[in-house]
Amino acid sequence: MVNSNGTDYAARIKELGEQIEELDETIAVTTAVTARQAARKKLDRKAAEEAVDRAVRPLNDELAGLEELRNEAVAWQEGSRETCRSGA
Repeated sequence: MVNSNGTDYAARIKELGEQIEELDETIAVTTAVTARQAARKKLDRKAAEEAVDRAVRPLNDELAGLEELRNEAVAWQEGSRETCRSGA
């Protein structure tokens, strides 16, 4: 849906959804690889968890940002629909 200012919310939401899916996969792979490396280094459980946390923290931060952007786009899309329905 393209609103009056030319914003295609549906396309933006779809794009953000795809980026979120890709980042989810990246987080899963990063977690698995880091856990394997920790096991290979014979790190204890706490050290292994800390290593995984350090590895995925920036990715989780990025994921949270993308999810926030998607939620904002959904809200703007819904607001745009309401404006269209009200005849504005």
